[in-house]
Amino acid sequence: MANYLCVFPASDSHIDFITENPDTLYSYIDGQQPTIVATPSPKPILWQQLTGTVPASNATPEIPSDWPESEPTMIGPEINHRNVDLYHLILNETTEFVTGSGSIFQTWLETPSIRTHSAIDVTGDNEHFAFHSDQLPALLDLLSIIDTIKVMLSFTQWLRVGGDGYTPTEEECDEIASEFKQFADSIRDAISKSQGLIWISC
Repeated sequence: MANYLCVFPASDSHIDFITENPDTLYSYIDGQQPTIVATPSPKPILWQQLTGTVPASNATPEIPSDWPESEPTMIGPEINHRNVDLYHLILNETTEFVTGSGSIFQTWLETPSIRTHSAIDVTGDNEHFAFHSDQLPALLDLLSIIDTIKVMLSFTQWLRVGGDGYTPTEEECDEIASEFKQFADSIRDAISKSQGLIWISC
């Protein structure tokens, strides 16, 4: 069974909150208020006990007031772990790893030890990632130049590298190009709302 890359818009403040409190990610995805457990206050050392300078207690993080009350709307093409390298190739016209906004799909291809992508690892486990809003215009630039011809060239290259002699049809390439166009439209909408992106394995 394939794992899919699920992408949805999120505000920068929500991305930052989830990054600081990784256990809240799935509550966010479910549109539910997270349960925040405050970390225990540090125990005072002997010197602090003698001088009466007790360490400050850890404050419970405050959940953003605009925390979603429903599941986010997923956007983007139908990408899974079997074809994510194809979508990386189509977006960047190279199989090499890149930096910047074009590295969105390669987050699934890299290991933590060879990380070159420019995404935020929101849960610290190399599974779920984000871009802040300032990274989306460059992503939109890349998405906006994808058409059927570019898809055809990349798709054919991807098949040949894998030892497959099949030639994709124009209809198949039109369908993928249409996915990218819809993704570009969703990114344009997110930019207009000053949102970033979160993508997860689902």
